[in-house]
Amino acid sequence: MYGEIIFLRAVVGNIPVYAEQVNIMSATFKFDADLAMQQYRKRKADNQGKEINNSSLPAGSPMYYYCKYCGAHTETLPECHMRAPKVVCDPCAPLRLHGLV
Repeated sequence: MYGEIIFLRAVVGNIPVYAEQVNIMSATFKFDADLAMQQYRKRKADNQGKEINNSSLPAGSPMYYYCKYCGAHTETLPECHMRAPKVVCDPCAPLRLHGLV
């Protein structure tokens, strides 16, 4: 596994530790709801007021889409896009699956 490990704590025996502290192959991972919600609240506060109002842009401008939970920018699509935009960011997807948001 590469990159930042989000929302997971490894469990070695019965002792929870952060995943960076253990061998990933020998540990089992459990969803850490407290850590996930802490990061969610920080993300939501950081993104508050940063949304671009698409209706105020001139015609032909790209459309900006944001996560419906935390307000993070998910993607920018051309005005004439055909597919549905991504409405949940990657960090919020596990929260949604676990029923936290």
